[in-house]
Amino acid sequence: MSRFWKVALIVIIVIVLLAVGFRLVHKPGGAGQGQGKAGADTPPVPVTVVPVVKQNVPIYLTGLGTVVARNTVTVSPQVSGQLLSINFKEGDPVTKGELLAQIDPRSFQAAYDQAVAQKAQAQAQLDTARSNYQRSQTLLAKGYIAKQELESLRNTVTQDEALVAADKANAESAKVQLGYTRIVSPIDGIAGIPCGGPGQRGEHGHGSGHADPGPSDLRGIQPARAEPG
Repeated sequence: MSRFWKVALIVIIVIVLLAVGFRLVHKPGGAGQGQGKAGADTPPVPVTVVPVVKQNVPIYLTGLGTVVARNTVTVSPQVSGQLLSINFKEGDPVTKGELLAQIDPRSFQAAYDQAVAQKAQAQAQLDTARSNYQRSQTLLAKGYIAKQELESLRNTVTQDEALVAADKANAESAKVQLGYTRIVSPIDGIAGIPCGGPGQRGEHGHGSGHADPGPSDLRGIQPARAEPG
């Protein structure tokens, strides 16, 4: 066989192989039938249908924080002395004017009694001075005493009036100090931690706090996890 025919035979064989391969790849219905068979073996996906409802979705937030009352009052003694009693515990509800603690009132009671006695003594001296002055006015009109003596008696009345006013103020101050031995709640609220106990010394300006039971604030929150409702 000549070389020409050998080359022609090889070309014919290659053309035939290409035609057969093209036929196999592009065979009508081949790929589609395979996919259809696979789809027939897969079950349908279940679908649940519910009515559409418009509503709020609750959101819950879990975290760490501190609840702080909007209004707090620090109750402290106005006078210093030994505590006789503490009449509340932390967390107790208290009302305005309720007795929270009692300081030993004996020394304050003695000071008040002394001030009242001094006031009474000064008042008695003033009454005597006024009586002497009025009597001296009659004697002066009759010429029995000198005018200078009457002026001296009038000055005595003025001095005694000043003493009575001072002793009255001292008595009122002692009464106020005595009242401070009763530590009462200034508002309705929740009691805080007491700063002392019976037998200890209550110092002026050192006390405990309690809160108004009204609205509170949540401060310093540190979210840990959010859970949709």
